[in-house]
Amino acid sequence: MSFRLLTIPSRSTVAIACSLVMLAIFFAESASSQGTSAINQQIGVLQQQLSALDRRVKTLEEAASAAAAADQVKAEPANGGKPNTATLENRIAQLEAEVHSLQSQEPAGGGGESQPTKTQAGGRPAGSQVLTVRAPFKVMDASGRKVILEVGGSANNPTLTLGDPAAGSVLVGIGSSGSGAVIVHRSDGQKGAALGTYQGGMGVHVFASDGQAIAGSLTLNDEKQGQLQVGPADQGSVKISVGQAGAGYVAVHTTTGKTGVGLGVFPNAPIGVYVLNSDGVHIEASMTASQEGGSFKLNTNGKQAVQIDKSSMVFYGDGGSPLSLFGTKDRAKGYMELNDSGGTKMVEAGMLKAGVGYVLATPYRSSVDINGNPSVLMGGAGR
Repeated sequence: MSFRLLTIPSRSTVAIACSLVMLAIFFAESASSQGTSAINQQIGVLQQQLSALDRRVKTLEEAASAAAAADQVKAEPANGGKPNTATLENRIAQLEAEVHSLQSQEPAGGGGESQPTKTQAGGRPAGSQVLTVRAPFKVMDASGRKVILEVGGSANNPTLTLGDPAAGSVLVGIGSSGSGAVIVHRSDGQKGAALGTYQGGMGVHVFASDGQAIAGSLTLNDEKQGQLQVGPADQGSVKISVGQAGAGYVAVHTTTGKTGVGLGVFPNAPIGVYVLNSDGVHIEASMTASQEGGSFKLNTNGKQAVQIDKSSMVFYGDGGSPLSLFGTKDRAKGYMELNDSGGTKMVEAGMLKAGVGYVLATPYRSSVDINGNPSVLMGGAGR
């Protein structure tokens, strides 16, 4: 334009215009290192700046046409340092040049990224753009001092963290097994709970106060059956699961992580209650049930020592042979046996019929009363 403006822009307006020019130059210099989406964003920002400056020029032109400002134009120094229409037009031309420069750097065909159109799949409106950002990156709060969101990891193991990892946060990611996992951190930054595959087991895990030991978990056991565990696996804990036989099972572990007590179907044994020795393998005591009824057993170092059932109580030697038996016959008559270490019967005592008892000792001979009824059968010569 050939005439001077009648209005004088404020210093803040000049500062804003200069800042826009500097931003445009900064975006132009950094455009070569950014992806297509970043270039599109910069172009949009510059176009907004051009529109703002154009509106400013129109405002100044309208103000210049006011007849009342003629005296102010005459009084204004030739070089008063205030931007006039020509200066603003020059700035607009510079910004337009920057826009053209950025557009010229955009790869042909959209650089492999689809440009939104009216008919683009997904129903996005015309002119919308897909924002692509390269990981890792962080999103800070308004103060710029606290992390709100962080994306990291690798292509095969990406992670998304909501909140500050040093405080309360949630981490969502893909583990080395290829399965997803969610880890919830407490306010002190320690792990509080995990959902997904953790330490080889798929399930839900609750951590102790140190954020390392598992205080409880709901997972799958070795038989791929459901399992609930309270306490760390290598310390005192209780485990509830479905056992090998497909029946329910409860295991109480000692402070060393060994099974101390088992309730349910133990391997190769009927359903019952089992108490194991310190190795967590050999059964020391058991109370079981079968079709014949209940049974109680005591073992020594894994070898049977005592057995009690509905008919008798039997004591066994170290060789596994019964040494003595106290019980009944037909649940109607008392009976006793005493054997040697090999299990051979040495003494037998019982009842022949109601009111008639007997004792046999090996070797033995019969001794009868005057009525022919045996009273005592003794070893040796007998009587």
